[in-house]
Amino acid sequence: MTSAAGATAANIMQQRRQRPPRRRGKKGGAGGGSRDMSAVHASSFSPSSSSAPSSTPLSSSSSSTAVAGETYRPHKVPLITLTEETPTWFECGRHTPGRDDTLLSVASGSGGSAGGGAGSSNSSGRMRRNTPDVVRKYRTLGEKIYQHEVALSKQQSQSGGGSGGSGRRDEAWVESTMRRGTLKDRIAAMSVVISSHPVHKLYALDMLLNMVGIHVDKFGNATAAAGRPNDRVSQLASEALQDLWVNTLLPPRRKLVGLDGRPLLEQYEHSSSSSSAAAAADNNTTNTSNSKKRTLSPRVLLLWRYEEHLKARYSAYVDLYLSRSLTETTLELTKITTLKTASNLLRQVPEGEASLLSMVVNKIGDPSRKVASAAGHQLRLVLEDHPAMMHVVAREVQQLAHRPNLSSRALYNCIIFLNQLKLTSSTEDDDYEEDDANGEGGAGDESDSDEDGGTKYRKKSKPKHKRRQQSLPASLINT
Repeated sequence: MTSAAGATAANIMQQRRQRPPRRRGKKGGAGGGSRDMSAVHASSFSPSSSSAPSSTPLSSSSSSTAVAGETYRPHKVPLITLTEETPTWFECGRHTPGRDDTLLSVASGSGGSAGGGAGSSNSSGRMRRNTPDVVRKYRTLGEKIYQHEVALSKQQSQSGGGSGGSGRRDEAWVESTMRRGTLKDRIAAMSVVISSHPVHKLYALDMLLNMVGIHVDKFGNATAAAGRPNDRVSQLASEALQDLWVNTLLPPRRKLVGLDGRPLLEQYEHSSSSSSAAAAADNNTTNTSNSKKRTLSPRVLLLWRYEEHLKARYSAYVDLYLSRSLTETTLELTKITTLKTASNLLRQVPEGEASLLSMVVNKIGDPSRKVASAAGHQLRLVLEDHPAMMHVVAREVQQLAHRPNLSSRALYNCIIFLNQLKLTSSTEDDDYEEDDANGEGGAGDESDSDEDGGTKYRKKSKPKHKRRQQSLPASLINT
């Protein structure tokens, strides 16, 4: 009897668990929303919604729905993966059509290294510039793709990503060191994180920029911090940033390009049928190759948006930290260290070279003799690596010497620097031919006359080579 009663009680409890919950309150009120809230919680914690947007197409009314006229579906695997073949971000997607297209390359008909940009300019070879609305549209879409890429990478690292539990523990230890370690350990951990994941962990770069007095908000806008950073902290962080700019983040052979410098309006936004019709009318031919607008790859747009992020951060580092360190501080050691950093960046990467050159040249007129001497020495090191910049550097020094109310010491430093420039002249095969006895006959002529005549027999010789001299313009010599 006892066992039968226990079984009956167990059946009753099981039936009560399976019974749907009793609705309390009116239909549509607070009490009737228990099932809806459970569905919301279930969807918000599902992997597809917590780490990434839904895989369904976005609404067509949003500005981020289409990439070149097609519906964008959020990707499920990371688009950017660094391998041995592509160890840096600027080498990723190099075989994708339109990867390196710019307004200048497409207008000139050369296209990018990946090809595919030659036939989009109009008949006059001029490219229509992007409007602010078009740039804003693609910037918003690129930012959403980039944020989705970061979320996918974070989800993959949390799940192990094929590295097992040891990989997760190592990443957790590095993240902990970035926030609670000593100063040198934190800077080293940030450098390791950026070197390993330059695209997906850009927040580590923002933490280093914050150490040098640059605040980056969530929209990627960089501004100067309110207070002045500590000199030792900013110096150590600047050394790490310099190494990252040169070896990891900046391409060594080209400058960074923003979205306003990409052919968005001509190739991906407007159909070029009107320009093709105009070209066909001018040439009396029918051209239908450009009647369809091209499709912009999400990977290419992601890389373009990331490149724009880097351009803004590097510009802030040059303008807000290096320039401020040279103008606001009075410590000679800090100025000399900053001059070395600016000179190294000027020698190794082409990005921001105009600002860096003007910054170093201005320090030739510094009141401190040590700082002025260091500026001249760093400029000579730049000229040793890049002799073709001789005229550009000399022109900048000349403009400094012509400034009104310039001190005599600064003018003296400019003259000393110009005097120390090494100007060389090279002559190749100076085989100058002698004229004939009558003063006739040009180079390369062949005259056959008898020995009694007044002319010499001249064989056809090699053409004369012009002397290539490297000298300063007349205005600099007058200076």
